[in-house]
Amino acid sequence: MAQNTLVQTTLGAKINASQNQILVASTTGITVAPNTTATVIYVDMELMTVLAVDTVTKELTVARGADGTPASGHASGAMVLAGS
Repeated sequence: MAQNTLVQTTLGAKINASQNQILVASTTGITVAPNTTATVIYVDMELMTVLAVDTVTKELTVARGADGTPASGHASGAMVLAGS
């Protein structure tokens, strides 16, 4: 069984519970590859599925509240963990 390594970054700006475009400090290591296991990010107590990554603007497009976690607001600078 392979072990996944989590990638750590932070939110580049605060987000509310309905935003699906989020700014992060770095997109390094956060990818979306077709036909593979979904990439998810974990912020505070919320999981989000990553749908797209813009490496120029450092913006992620996400589906909020993955796996039944409640979508909520998060502060700028909150830790973001990414993995698949």
